[in-house]
Amino acid sequence: MYSPAGSSGGAGDFVTALAVLNDGTQPCVMRGWPLLQLLSSSGSLLPTHEVQTTSAIVSGSPVSVVILACHPGVSCPPSSFNTAYISFAFDDVIQPCETAAAVSVVTPGGSTPVVVNLRVAGSFPDGPEICSGGKIEVLPVHS
Repeated sequence: MYSPAGSSGGAGDFVTALAVLNDGTQPCVMRGWPLLQLLSSSGSLLPTHEVQTTSAIVSGSPVSVVILACHPGVSCPPSSFNTAYISFAFDDVIQPCETAAAVSVVTPGGSTPVVVNLRVAGSFPDGPEICSGGKIEVLPVHS
């Protein structure tokens, strides 16, 4: 399960984080970078040039193993619940720019993409404007 976890930025640069929750009954183990593909409001593919990094703008994350225990209420004690994050950075100044309404995410070692809505009422009602021809700096999955 994914949900927007927030964004921050300054001087034309933004960092967006997506929360990753395990809604299954078995622990989920991840290590490395997710695969991201930006999508338009109609669901069509937008130019996406993913750059894998361990430090982007104001955030950093080493490559490490992240273990998500199963979700509470699905035969898993609440004390074992935790969250991982997928963070990516982009600029909203250098042309060409596209509005990304969603992002398709494949977790490290996964094969099934999940589409996550990037529209945020108030700040990004249509989704963020991602410039530099779709260049996004992606951090490894982190907790």
